[in-house]
Amino acid sequence: MSTTAAHELGHAQGLDDIYSIDLYGGVTPLDQTVTSNWLPKDWTSGPANNGYYQLGLRETDLIKERLIMNGLNRPKSALDIPNGTVYGFHWYTDPITGQYTNSACTNGKVGVDGATNTFDDR
Repeated sequence: MSTTAAHELGHAQGLDDIYSIDLYGGVTPLDQTVTSNWLPKDWTSGPANNGYYQLGLRETDLIKERLIMNGLNRPKSALDIPNGTVYGFHWYTDPITGQYTNSACTNGKVGVDGATNTFDDR
């Protein structure tokens, strides 16, 4: 329940859902290990394996098991809010049509720097 509340607060802040699969095609192209391009502001792993995410972590596991903005079957371990974008399938509200739609695999706004809304204290 607390992960659902945190996930919905992420939406209130302007963050998108992220998925490791294309919900229409069911294809899982994200079975490769996480790279700095797919996690640009949170890339701390490397040859020394001294980062937050373990060396060899698969992108699909990062999305499904670690990220709070994962849109499907979020486990209790999914508590991470990254600093920046994360590569995956994203669903968002199109600003022109107002329709909820999915995009291709891209780096989407699921982290702190993607938050566009603020809560005022009225």
